[in-house]
Amino acid sequence: MIPATRRLRERAARATGAPAVAGAALVVAAAVGASVGALVRPAPVDSYLAEAVISIRPDVPPAADELARQRARWIRAAEALRAPQVLLGAAAGSGLPLRRAKPRLNAGGSPDAGLFIVRARAVNSTVATAMAGSAAASTLEFLRASSGNPGFGSPRTRFDFENGAQGWGVGRSIFLLPPTSTGPARGRGRRGRGLLRTTCHYTQPGCGTWVTIAKALSPGHPYLAQAWVRAPRGRAALRLAFGAAPEDVADGRTVLVSRRWTRITVRWVPQLQVGSAEIDVQVNAAGAVTFDADQVSVTSPGGKLVQIPRLDIPDRYRLAARAQAAGQLHSKTVTAALVGGAIGLLAAAAGLAAGALARRRHHAEQ
Repeated sequence: MIPATRRLRERAARATGAPAVAGAALVVAAAVGASVGALVRPAPVDSYLAEAVISIRPDVPPAADELARQRARWIRAAEALRAPQVLLGAAAGSGLPLRRAKPRLNAGGSPDAGLFIVRARAVNSTVATAMAGSAAASTLEFLRASSGNPGFGSPRTRFDFENGAQGWGVGRSIFLLPPTSTGPARGRGRRGRGLLRTTCHYTQPGCGTWVTIAKALSPGHPYLAQAWVRAPRGRAALRLAFGAAPEDVADGRTVLVSRRWTRITVRWVPQLQVGSAEIDVQVNAAGAVTFDADQVSVTSPGGKLVQIPRLDIPDRYRLAARAQAAGQLHSKTVTAALVGGAIGLLAAAAGLAAGALARRRHHAEQ
């Protein structure tokens, strides 16, 4: 009788502890399932979206294979969006490093409808909008330049300032600190009576005046810029700069000039295709400076400006809608965690049920 009584007591103890063990198993299984679900569908780091729309103009009258041509043009725009200079422009416009901007840009839209959408995502809507806008502008610039069409800026390559500033000081320089003033003046120029007068008041070098020229310049070809400069009062340390981006620019030799007109030059070889470039007359010293410029020009060594041959119409690609916020990605992490937890619970419950059935059969056999 004693062995039978002992077995009954052991069986009762196991029956008493089984619910606690089962409850713990269910909790652990649910937690593991939820963790796996959250890992499979993590929350997006950059959830804010922005879009800019570029339209692709078809030929009129349309060619027989116009639809296929439009699709090819859309693919060309998508490839341009991945070009190094476009990615650099998007990164610079958003203030993000290149390694973060690159994976956060993608293309959308409809080739058949002639719409190319630049999509960007970032940590907030302001950064996302800036990135989409900069990427769209850089894409248009690249597409224009690579097809032999000029980008944005002045069509001139020679400036005598006889009829005004001729595009100098317009917009924002990518290299210079803004001057106190820059504009046309009348006086004894290098030739004629027109000149450009600029005043800077800075405690560091880097101020000056600039112009952006709209020319499709070819990589690997040298270009020469020159300007005649003087300081109407005192002296000024000046140099000429010519380039398209901070990583693709040339600086000329700094020259200390006085009231006499002095020629300064710079030679630049573009690394990449560009549709526009900036010419700067820079103050390379600290302090208050006023200087004049005249007879600025850009040429190739042979005299004629070398440009990329024109392969397409100038306005094939146009900005149809400026960059704007396009909402926010909704996180599916919570849903995935709930689904994972439910799967874990079902698996644990099935395991517990199978175990209980096995134990009953074992006891029945005894």
